[in-house]
Amino acid sequence: DRLRPDLVIMDLTMPGMNGLEATRRLKARPGAPRVVILSLHDSEAHRAVAAAAGADAYASKSEFGDALLGLIQALLA
Repeated sequence: DRLRPDLVIMDLTMPGMNGLEATRRLKARPGAPRVVILSLHDSEAHRAVAAAAGADAYASKSEFGDALLGLIQALLA
């Protein structure tokens, strides 16, 4: 709450709380940041679940280096 980021890059698998639940909680707040889910898994099913949780975008870790910069620029434009 204190930092109020414009963008969060969220790992899907985290200890304690997974990235989907963390995304839901972030997106439920007023002025929520854009959220990019990052995961080892690259399937339409994973992308759909991330979108249902409120993620603005999804990137697999295999495409991280190639796609992430353009994705962030598009989200913050």
